[in-house]
Amino acid sequence: DEGKKDLKDIQKRISLAAQGLASGLLERGSAVCDQFLAPELVHAVREEILKLEPHYKNSEIWVGKDSEVGAQITVPRVRGDKVLWVDSNSIAQSKMQ
Repeated sequence: DEGKKDLKDIQKRISLAAQGLASGLLERGSAVCDQFLAPELVHAVREEILKLEPHYKNSEIWVGKDSEVGAQITVPRVRGDKVLWVDSNSIAQSKMQ
């Protein structure tokens, strides 16, 4: 039956891909799966991320001896990434839709 043959072929390709990913994770701590997502989905996710970009905040580090005494400060040399907090308070404060 043609349907069973196609299913077996798909299962074999998934198994080979999973083995390759597992090997990469074990050997290098990372893995790549080309064409995992359809290009249309990648484009849609990228567009959504670009819309959210204005709501990202510069990352901060804590300077102080304990959690009671100190301050949150932005130091790009130490931490140059940005964060988008996605919780109800952050969404309300940023007017994110």
